[in-house]
Amino acid sequence: GLASSCVAAMGCGASGAVKPNPATEPSGQPVPQEPGKASQATSQAPLAGTPEGIEAVTKTIGELQASSTSNLQLTSLSIEDAGAERLAQDLPKSDKLETLNLGVNCLTDAGVEALARSLPRTRLKFLGLERNNFTATGVKFLSRALPATLEKLLLGRNAVGVAGAQALAESLVQRQPLHTLGLQFASLY
Repeated sequence: GLASSCVAAMGCGASGAVKPNPATEPSGQPVPQEPGKASQATSQAPLAGTPEGIEAVTKTIGELQASSTSNLQLTSLSIEDAGAERLAQDLPKSDKLETLNLGVNCLTDAGVEALARSLPRTRLKFLGLERNNFTATGVKFLSRALPATLEKLLLGRNAVGVAGAQALAESLVQRQPLHTLGLQFASLY
């Protein structure tokens, strides 16, 4: 399926296999976790599956800490959950950051959950997460954490599913200024 082709095409994960999401019950519902548990799970994992990805994440962390950039384009770098976790720690430190594009990487529900924890403390206007490897569980985390400034959210080519789309719809009912929501090829059937 989509997840397998994503993993094979992008070299995600050391084994090349789809990594299970330990934070998901068989029903697809998030399993309550202790604070910091995701951090412990990803602290030993690589930031990305390629040297270029590791270098990009490391450089970006420095830019975030210096609050020196408004636009981060981190696409097609095989960034994994540990990389997202590390980026998430520094996202709120930048008062200039408006664009974060992590499309075409290897983020699962765990990586999206890590990002979601920091999103409310950002000033993002654009968040691109297309063509990763997350499901409705990750979308549910996102839907509860979107920054008030967000104008454009792209989630296409992930297994958003009906449950993820419903969670987004419920969270967006009273929301301004979001004007673009990309859900192309997101398993909405």
